[in-house]
Amino acid sequence: MDDQAVSLPVLHPVDELVKVRAEIRALKERENALREKIIETGGLIGRNHIAFLIHSDREQWDHEALKEELGMAQLRPFVRKTTVIRVRTKEL
Repeated sequence: MDDQAVSLPVLHPVDELVKVRAEIRALKERENALREKIIETGGLIGRNHIAFLIHSDREQWDHEALKEELGMAQLRPFVRKTTVIRVRTKEL
């Protein structure tokens, strides 16, 4: 190995987290753009892979409508509390 090798600065975990989140955001945007292009054009066959469009329905509870119809007193026994720790960042 060369004695003149450049050492890269080690990022602080907070700074690396911000960088990783930006990369994830960019990748998700690219994923969504590609997904939309595939759906719009119907181009499902690539050189090495094939895509399948799978249609499905799903049901989910309308929490606001339930609260309005039954009231929180009726729903309280079915509410589960969990603790979440979020890491928010802000540029200095």
